[in-house]
Amino acid sequence: MIAQQIGQWPVLAFGNSMGDISVANYVMGNERYKTAAFFVCCDDEIRENGSPEKARKIFDICTENGWIPISMKNDWLTVFGAGVTKK
Repeated sequence: MIAQQIGQWPVLAFGNSMGDISVANYVMGNERYKTAAFFVCCDDEIRENGSPEKARKIFDICTENGWIPISMKNDWLTVFGAGVTKK
């Protein structure tokens, strides 16, 4: 469906859950161009509703597949803008 919508095979995938793994696998199957997959790992329990367990699974899957994990806890200076608080 992605290729139908954009007219060609995508080269980048971005996800934040296990449901996005199939998209990453599809993108990484493109042998014509250099590809990459990025996953935001929701591992910051203080600044957002993170889940270390779920984040660990995503980190492990990224390691296994050569994808790039992005840690909300370690890679983001700000999670919410000024004046916005976690509920």
